[in-house]
Amino acid sequence: MPKQQPEARKHHFVPRSLLRYFKASGDSEFLFTFDKRSRRSFVSSLENAGSQKGYNSLRAKGEVVIFESDFDGVDAQLASSLRDVHARGMAAFRTFEERANWLDLITIQLLRAPIMRSTMQSTMVDLAASAAEAFGKDIAMPVPSGNDTRKAARKLFQERDQIRSLLADKDFMLFEAPAETSFRISDRPVCISNPNPYGDTGLASPGVTIFMPLGPQVLLGLLCPSVRYRLNNCPLEALDIEAAAVAQLIALREALSGGMPAKWRYEEVQRHNTLQVARASRFIYGPNSDFDDVIAIMDANPGAAEVRSALHVGRMGHAPEPRSAMPMGKWLVLFGQCDSYMLAVTDATEGYPLEVTVLSELALAEALADGPFSEMQYFEDQQQCQGMRDVKLQRLPEPAMRVSVLHADPALHRLMEAMDRRPK
Repeated sequence: MPKQQPEARKHHFVPRSLLRYFKASGDSEFLFTFDKRSRRSFVSSLENAGSQKGYNSLRAKGEVVIFESDFDGVDAQLASSLRDVHARGMAAFRTFEERANWLDLITIQLLRAPIMRSTMQSTMVDLAASAAEAFGKDIAMPVPSGNDTRKAARKLFQERDQIRSLLADKDFMLFEAPAETSFRISDRPVCISNPNPYGDTGLASPGVTIFMPLGPQVLLGLLCPSVRYRLNNCPLEALDIEAAAVAQLIALREALSGGMPAKWRYEEVQRHNTLQVARASRFIYGPNSDFDDVIAIMDANPGAAEVRSALHVGRMGHAPEPRSAMPMGKWLVLFGQCDSYMLAVTDATEGYPLEVTVLSELALAEALADGPFSEMQYFEDQQQCQGMRDVKLQRLPEPAMRVSVLHADPALHRLMEAMDRRPK
């Protein structure tokens, strides 16, 4: 049973062993905390930073249960793993046990952050508002209490194996910041992003990348295997992009193959810091009181002052919101066995099957070689118009580069054809 401790004790959502690498220089035991809500910074001890009174306490059957001790073992493991990484670099991820430990630690930090608990509440509030708009009247939806979210958070921690398994196929990578800049860390240290304009940020989504800063100059990344596949199969040297970006991609390819850290440019570090600041619930931590870069990021992201949810609830009865990162035009997106593909198309048909003309023979050949596909999405001017899982492409006799998108299961293909033929 968890130990009964005073409810007022401060419990950590960012471990002290991690924040210690961001403390002020020397033998100090403090760092600086920037409050996004007030736009002010203040000195915090390592004991107080990244913590909240009673954060890991809940009431059950009339008693207060403190579950801060649930994290004692993983916090000790984190302290040991951090020392190992800072001493050995990429060599700290060579064994199965070392990688398994880090998968667990990242999973726990994902579940431990305040954003996870506030999301549980905000999602229900947003759903109620969306339902009220759709049906023209208030819809009663149960909003979990703070005690409810603590119970749910503890249960997620205890049953985290399924979440951790979603990270198991990722490639480990260390990234180093140049001397003139450094990585920021917040009350939500783990950042999830997807470089694909159509990409989602689910842990198993194709292209997803997961980052956690381990120190001002060191960042741990877990990369989707499609990143390695793309780097190894794309003629990087022939890409029509700026030379510095090509050099960065080549350096990443070599670092992945050689098991070495990759050096990031200033621009890459700033992109990470923007995510770290804009998605944090409230607090940013650093070794000094200079948070001008944080203020600049907030000025560019007006909604970042206080983030309550990691999810966006769409409007009921409306099409999905446009993907602002997608370019204008018509695009067929395919999720293959090893990578995903975005094909520029024209002359799209309505109904089933979707038929399009692909504009690049090379892009079509690359996609066909990686089929069948777990999913297809069809976009027009940033709006997803169609989607289907488990599909294959079939070349049509004419015109050139004309393809049909069919369900991979023959029985479901015939059913969907029959349904499409029914009188409208």
